[in-house]
Amino acid sequence: MELNNLPQISSPLLWHVREWKYLQEQFSKGQLPHALLLVGGQHTGKSQLALALSRLLLCADAGGSFNC
Repeated sequence: MELNNLPQISSPLLWHVREWKYLQEQFSKGQLPHALLLVGGQHTGKSQLALALSRLLLCADAGGSFNC
């Protein structure tokens, strides 16, 4: 995944809705594990989901459902 010219907000793909909601719940409860392994078929958007989650975790003020 090219990290140049990223949008200001990285959102997960439509087919990641269930996983994203689960990760948000765990994050809001302070229960995210210390490591996650994202697996799946090639070209399914694992990198985009990982980027959205990492940007959410590194956001100084993650007030919304996405990241800064």
